[in-house]
Amino acid sequence: MLCLETLIGRYGEPVTQALAELEEEELVERLADQASSPCYRIRE
Repeated sequence: MLCLETLIGRYGEPVTQALAELEEEELVERLADQASSPCYRIRE
């Protein structure tokens, strides 16, 4: 599981954008839909 509060805090928009693209391609799955600290699981 990948919690991205630190990455987004440090790098901001590029990280958010990249994750949105990965979600579209269904490579990651969003587990917690919290704006403050979204968590993703990388699909096997």
